[in-house]
Amino acid sequence: MKALTLFLLLSFPSVTIAQVAISTDGSLPDNSAMLHIKSTTKGLLIPSMTNTQRNAIVSPAEGLIIYNTTTNEINVRQNGAWMFLLTNDYWVGGGSGWMFNIGDNIGINTAGPIERLDVNGNIRTTGSVNIDNTSAILQFKSGGVNTGFVQLSGDNLRLGTNSGNTTGDVVFRMNGTDRIFVDELGRVGLNESNPASRLHVNGDANITGDISLSNNGEVQSSATGSYSLIPLCYGTVDTDGTIMSGTPNFTVTKLGTGDIRIEVPGSSNSTTVLVTCITAQRIASASLAGPNNNIYIAVINALTGSIGDAAFSFVAYNQ
Repeated sequence: MKALTLFLLLSFPSVTIAQVAISTDGSLPDNSAMLHIKSTTKGLLIPSMTNTQRNAIVSPAEGLIIYNTTTNEINVRQNGAWMFLLTNDYWVGGGSGWMFNIGDNIGINTAGPIERLDVNGNIRTTGSVNIDNTSAILQFKSGGVNTGFVQLSGDNLRLGTNSGNTTGDVVFRMNGTDRIFVDELGRVGLNESNPASRLHVNGDANITGDISLSNNGEVQSSATGSYSLIPLCYGTVDTDGTIMSGTPNFTVTKLGTGDIRIEVPGSSNSTTVLVTCITAQRIASASLAGPNNNIYIAVINALTGSIGDAAFSFVAYNQ
């Protein structure tokens, strides 16, 4: 009995450090292996399970290996996450480079990639970034919410803020300073971060072409308040009521001797009219009358006080 006990005590240490060889020819295990399996006709079959079953393993050890029947891949537990083993089949080489031949998303510094390439961190390149798509979008997020974008739409390039960003502006910076601002209402400020109109220029403006105003538009100055610096209309009218020159937005009707009616859209009871006669010794006066606030010009002879015809020039302003 004592001899048996001694035999068992001496045997256990050798079992704990022994190498194991499984083979059909009696080969010894390699010195570097604890388990050496050798066969020319059979392989090693590891546990197979679905992706759900894999995720249900309680406290999986680092280095644990399974075959995933959901993705048909060998998975290994590494750094607290399940990884799949790559083989040369995943990399396809060609004359112009290499392609990662797999349908899964790739994550760099993220365990749950949601796009083909999902990078958690900064990206640096010394070359160009080329995007080949008829409707390519470069989307910017803040806290997971879409806030701004650059988009190619056909031949048009769009850039701006997303619908969920109701207060953000589009700002163009030159030489380190913000210069052009487009607010959420489409108002543009040049050197003005808080534009109060469709175009708000903080500074001088040089214009080599024309300025066209429609819909009775006005040009106002802060010095005159809401008074327009642009006339409603102006012109020169001959003695017979013929328009000799002026803006194209008024018509003239000769009602009688020294009595002229001028009709212009946009005239109101606050319209101011300045009139002067071209013919010598004639005096002209203007008044507003009628539902359309037409302009009436009356001409008199300064010497006799009688009504008479004369050519005149006028200008009308809306206050």
